[in-house]
Amino acid sequence: MTAIPGVVYVPRFLNNHERVFEWALTQVDWDERIRARKTASYGLPYNYAGLDYLEKPFPPVLDEVRTRASEFLGHEANNCLLNYYPDGHSRMGWHADRTVGLRGGVAIVSLGLTRKLKFRRIAQLDYRRDVELEAGSLLYLPPEVHLEWHHALPRCSKPLPRVSLTFRSLET
Repeated sequence: MTAIPGVVYVPRFLNNHERVFEWALTQVDWDERIRARKTASYGLPYNYAGLDYLEKPFPPVLDEVRTRASEFLGHEANNCLLNYYPDGHSRMGWHADRTVGLRGGVAIVSLGLTRKLKFRRIAQLDYRRDVELEAGSLLYLPPEVHLEWHHALPRCSKPLPRVSLTFRSLET
């Protein structure tokens, strides 16, 4: 558990995270339309940050992780948005995920460098919490968290890569 109501942190969720990380670094065709990081999407079509991602089948390595994440969520994750942070300069700004058209919450599986995900309360911006996202961990954000909290992944001093796999169930 974390200090944020409803958010669940599961360390060591993914035992083979090194293999999945290597696959992500070497096999994913990364989209570079976002300056602060690279992205890719698998599964159902998804619109993220004003960018459309077409439907794309899950590769076997990612499908294994999707199966585990779906078991955790209690329903099938039919989309995975990947975020690639090549170094400490890459980041994600303050935001709340869109919950319209989403069944359940978002499960984030972390790969590579441990980075700090920051949270701030929307109604009280100086009320903040941090969660260290270790390689192989899962962080679950239920829909109500996106209504009350923003989150961000700021820059860090370590020049090492990180990948996040964000699983969601999109309504069809």
